[in-house]
Amino acid sequence: MDAPAFPARWKVSAPELIAETFSSRIWKVLREDGSPAIVKALKPFDDVADELRGEHYLAWRRGEGAVRLLGRDGHSMLLE
Repeated sequence: MDAPAFPARWKVSAPELIAETFSSRIWKVLREDGSPAIVKALKPFDDVADELRGEHYLAWRRGEGAVRLLGRDGHSMLLE
């Protein structure tokens, strides 16, 4: 499967699909500094709002006791 076009501002490369669920595709990527990150790209489905609540929670936590949300774009999240 070809990787989607990730936002240029994320400056990620080398996408590798590592998981697919009913709600999303999970890509391992490299950040500009060479560190690994994850892109979670939500698929269109009936309860996408539930998944987006998780995104809001991660943003609120700011990496304290949860994975850090590094960026978001539509229904895609860049995670540490």
